[in-house]
Amino acid sequence: MPPNTTATTGDKPAKSGRKKGRKARLLVLVLVLAIIGGIAYGAYWSVSTVRASFPQTKGTITLEGLSGPVDVKRDGNGIPQIYASSDEDLFMAQGYVQAQDRFYEMDVRRHMTSGRLSEMFGKSQVKNDEFLRTMGWDRIAKQEYDTKLSASTKKYLQAYAKGVNAYLKGKDGKDISLEYAALGFTNDYKPQQWTPVDSISWLKAMAWDLRGNMQDEIDRALMTSRLGPQQIQDLYPEYPYSRNKPIVQDGQYNELTKTFQQSGASGASQGTGTTGSTGTTGTSGKTGGATGASGGATGTTGSSTSTTTGSALTSQLAGLYNVLDNVPTAVGVNGQGIGSNSWVVAGKYTITGKPLLANDPHLSASLPSVWYQMGLHCRTVSAKCQYDVTGYTFAGMPGVIIGHNANVAWGMTNSGVDVTDLYLEKVTANGYLYDGKVRPFQTREETIKVAGGASKTIVVRQTQDGMPLLSDRDDELVQVGKKAAVNTAAPDRGDGYGVALRWTALDPGNSMDAIFAIDKAADWSDFRQAAALFDVPSQNLVYADTDNNIGYTLPGKIPTRSSVDDGSIPAPGWESKYRWTGFIKQDELPYEYNPKRGYIVTANQAVVDKDKYPYTLTTDWGYGTRSQRITDLIESKIKDGGKISTDDMRQMQLDNSSEIAKLLVPKLLKINLDDKNVREAQKLLEGWDYTQDSDSAAAAYFNSVWRNILKLAFGNKLPKELRVKGQCLWVSKIDSTGPVDDNTKVRECGERDTDQAQPDGGDRWFEVVRNLMDKPNSDWWKTPKSGTRPAANNMDQLFARAMIDARWELTAKLGKDIDTWSWGRLHRLFLKNQTLGTEGPKVLQYILNRGPWKLSGGEASVNATGWNAAGGYGVVWVPSMRMVVNLADLDKSKWINLTGASGHAFSAHYTDQTSKWAKGELLPWSFSDKAVDKNTSDTLVLKP
Repeated sequence: MPPNTTATTGDKPAKSGRKKGRKARLLVLVLVLAIIGGIAYGAYWSVSTVRASFPQTKGTITLEGLSGPVDVKRDGNGIPQIYASSDEDLFMAQGYVQAQDRFYEMDVRRHMTSGRLSEMFGKSQVKNDEFLRTMGWDRIAKQEYDTKLSASTKKYLQAYAKGVNAYLKGKDGKDISLEYAALGFTNDYKPQQWTPVDSISWLKAMAWDLRGNMQDEIDRALMTSRLGPQQIQDLYPEYPYSRNKPIVQDGQYNELTKTFQQSGASGASQGTGTTGSTGTTGTSGKTGGATGASGGATGTTGSSTSTTTGSALTSQLAGLYNVLDNVPTAVGVNGQGIGSNSWVVAGKYTITGKPLLANDPHLSASLPSVWYQMGLHCRTVSAKCQYDVTGYTFAGMPGVIIGHNANVAWGMTNSGVDVTDLYLEKVTANGYLYDGKVRPFQTREETIKVAGGASKTIVVRQTQDGMPLLSDRDDELVQVGKKAAVNTAAPDRGDGYGVALRWTALDPGNSMDAIFAIDKAADWSDFRQAAALFDVPSQNLVYADTDNNIGYTLPGKIPTRSSVDDGSIPAPGWESKYRWTGFIKQDELPYEYNPKRGYIVTANQAVVDKDKYPYTLTTDWGYGTRSQRITDLIESKIKDGGKISTDDMRQMQLDNSSEIAKLLVPKLLKINLDDKNVREAQKLLEGWDYTQDSDSAAAAYFNSVWRNILKLAFGNKLPKELRVKGQCLWVSKIDSTGPVDDNTKVRECGERDTDQAQPDGGDRWFEVVRNLMDKPNSDWWKTPKSGTRPAANNMDQLFARAMIDARWELTAKLGKDIDTWSWGRLHRLFLKNQTLGTEGPKVLQYILNRGPWKLSGGEASVNATGWNAAGGYGVVWVPSMRMVVNLADLDKSKWINLTGASGHAFSAHYTDQTSKWAKGELLPWSFSDKAVDKNTSDTLVLKP
């Protein structure tokens, strides 16, 4: 990594601009020396190439299309505040400024959403483009622009596009970004003009990564090849409503519930039992089974075996998983680990007497950050210029996504509601079967242009109700569709079944309207009306205003299902009774306004109690570990008349407490161990306060024990489709009827990437282990001997084995001397440029990437620096930003971004916020004219 990026959270930051400048010059020198040394790109690169794309931040620039002058004031971190006298000028300037700092990122995003990555990166992206073209995000976005969005929204999108294109005018790729200079050596790609549809399409990408429980549906079905229904139910326990409270506790839905309870009917699908059980029996006619793996599953063999249905569906969904896993991520880890914290405390419990609102969305770590901080200010708020808003934006999209205006503040967390379903389709030469009749597919041709190669044309098929046939895009899905078994009432398979997707984001919607409406909301009524337009992705919205009100609302287009389908597994597409029956009305969705308890916490837990609401929103909530910890922290502060400050909110965001450690450590300390070296490690847990600070040896050891408990008890017993790549086990051979012979073993290796494999160690697994601790002799706790490591036949023995394995794993990773151990040495964050920083030549990765940083926090902690226990200890998702809004004095609000404002690798603002972010610091967040002027470092005037 370049010299200025190897600092960890414990390193001292540069103390002067001169020192920072010296480091920047050194980086440029490193680049030039590398070039001189014979690197292929080199002869054409120079210091001027590196600096050519840096934005002008002072002086004056003339922009054709402005109606008046616009001021762009940047602070010491390069964060811009824009001042204009009309809405169109404001959003045009936003487009120009974001393009100055982030156009390469914007360009890659639009190529992803439109399925045109091959135009930039060549044949390696053709498969991804085929899948994305089949989904048709940009086509839906164009329909929204043409038929759904308001005239004012279109006007703002046009102004934004005009600003981006004003920036592009007259520039070559190397004038825009270093990455274009690199691409210029492999193809003749030239950036094209920006369009309003490019901005709208990004909402589809965001919705894809926040799509809900599709991965759980796939995983449950994949488990049927090795586990029986009860075992799957063990791994998907009920949400603990009595321990971890839902978001809405005394809100609007209570009136709806009374009607529901009096009528005795829901009018919608209401799930019963656990989806683990439902997912392996019922609508598809599957029965489950389990076959042990010699790596540890012999003790969990079920009483029944997989039928053809289970194994065929397993193959089908494994193929689908491979397709989904290859789709580039927009904001998340392909739908995994997506979480967030947002909470609000009423003025009666704060030092200021007005509400405090905190938010930190948990997303994939990316460089640059997915967020771009910005203020959009009308010099005078009027009918001509309606906005005075600041917060976090997406580069490539006008408006502010999360933040505050002069009256209200809001935060977001992913709701996790179920808005996707997979359908098996009986495909014939003339179409697909639906209620006994063959319907023709709707088809279209898509031509994919490939940099450095020939174009490829594909045919996209979709059902008449708009479901794309995903199986057309993957050879494995085509093959397994020929084998997929279903119940006896199913139509003859012929050449096999197809797999189609129903997803709310494939219907044109109004989410872009919602963003502009929220940005200018003046009160709760305005906010609720604006939120109702937010079709996808469905988000938990937390609210506070300067009049001392707090609230929560769940918007979104959320489907209802018939009683035969709870959305937990792929459904028979040939029967109309499995289709969605409608959508929940907006006025029937849950909300709260000024609850008596004086605060609202959202952290991906259940929105409502399942017994108090008539609709099934999902059967796969997060399990509420973070939300309950935040609730406990608030309650501990306000008991006995205590008050909460802005800094208290910040410190809550940094809470590193491990809830699973609180459960397990007392038990681990009672385990008798023979090996003195393992006992030495065990003693680290004595007196430990369960906090996962980066310098904690106890946290390092405990998390290693936790990882090994999960591996021994569960990981070695899961099918290969869920296990991590490189983990190979000898397992009992299975055919279509179940195990061939317990003495016949085959070697199976895991197939999932390290950030996607199971068990991932999240709070679902907390709940799994909590429940099984009441069953110390459960077969889950059994694992065979491995070399000199002892076998386990009960919970205590497995815990002892995990402590032994953890001791020697950390000895290999960190050394034998436990005094040198620390959690941060294991738990490190590397920031990678999402294109050339991951797949480009090594020299480019060296130039574009940064890190590592040693982080505190962990999986399911409030400070959610996520890691996947199946894959290792490295950080895979993070609090992508943090903010605390002070409604008593907006200038005393605080914020931070994961990286910096700039997407230019050698800019002073590329990662200038990262070290502060890693330490838990927040930056001042100026809002008033006076505060902005006081903190302005550079002023750029844009003139007509």
